[in-house]
Parts: sequence; C-alpha cells; structure tokens
Amino acid sequence: HFAVHVSPAFYFLLPFYMLFPSPLTLLIAQGVVVASGIVPLYLLARKLGLGTKVSLTAAVCYAAYPALSTGCLYDLHENCFLAPLLLWMFCAYEYKRPVLTVVAALLVLSVKEDAAVYVALFAVYILLSRKDWRCGLPLFGAALLWFGAALAVLQLWGEGGMIGRYAAYQYGDSGLLGVIKTLVVNPGYFLRHVL
Repeated sequence: HFAVHVSPAFYFLLPFYMLFPSPLTLLIAQGVVVASGIVPLYLLARKLGLGTKVSLTAAVCYAAYPALSTGCLYDLHENCFLAPLLLWMFCAYEYKRPVLTVVAALLVLSVKEDAAVYVALFAVYILLSRKDWRCGLPLFGAALLWFGAALAVLQLWGEGGMIGRYAAYQYGDSGLLGVIKTLVVNPGYFLRHVL
C-alpha cells in the first residue's frame, strides 16, 4: 500500500491489530473510525446554533449515509479516516482552538498524499471568508509541503503519484502541473470535465 499512497493514518489501527491480529479487527476499527465523526458533527451543529433535535438528526443522517457506512462493509481503505478527521478539523476551528485545528489538519494530512487538497481548500476558505491569516496561511503551507513531500517519497521509494486519474483535467501538458495550467489557462475546459 505504501508504494502507491503515503498513509501513516493506518498506524492508528496498529495497536488494535497487534492485540487482535485479524482482518475483522481492521474492518471493525474502520467502522468505529467512521462512526467517530458523529461526535464532531454533533458539536458543530450545536455550535452553529442548531437545536438538540436537529443536531441529533444530523448525526443520525451521518450514521445512515450510505457513502460512509457501506464503505466499511467489504474492504479496508484509508479514506475511512477523512470524514471524521475533517469534521474534527472544522469543529476545532469553529470552537476557536488553533492548536487542535492544526493537530486535526495534520491528522487529515496523514490519511494520504492528496488529503492535502482538503486542508488547502479549508485554508482558502478561512483566508477568504474569515480573513484569518494566522490560521489559514500555515494550514495552506502545511498542505502544500505535505503534498510535495509525499509525492517525492512516492517517486523515490514507491510507484510514483497516482496522477493518471487527473488525465481528463489536463489540457496539453501532463502531470499535476498540467492540471493547474488547465485550470488557469482554460477554466471552461476544466469545469466541463468536473461537471
């Protein structure tokens, strides 16, 4: 797995796997990880002024959402960490806990190399809508550094970055720089493929 992704988040499951070395342990742990997102979602809903009933309904919807719950039924994948960790990052920010926001962002980055996109977009949101340069700039910088470092590690010791999935977004040049160039030079082409 580490030849195609940089996913240190899997090491969070290692102590449980060492105690109970079974594929079932990994599947159960994955389900617990996904379910843990209920807590920050509920806290966010309360922070945003939603009532108890609405907050609980949001938590139930999260738990019942097929895209999250059914992914835990058949395979182990690092993406199971994304939703709960992103919710913890958002929650920490909304509760004005900068240290916890950074810790949560680093945990999001530990999921895999392209999780940096989520942190970078959250940083852009913080910068543009909240004008919070003290938090937004470091998060954006950390996301770029992680992405570059992870791709370098994959290039050196793995099979390289899995950038073939972005081929439809490349207009002319290949690679990730081609995607960025397409977005800048021909945003219509880019948006047509996104939509």
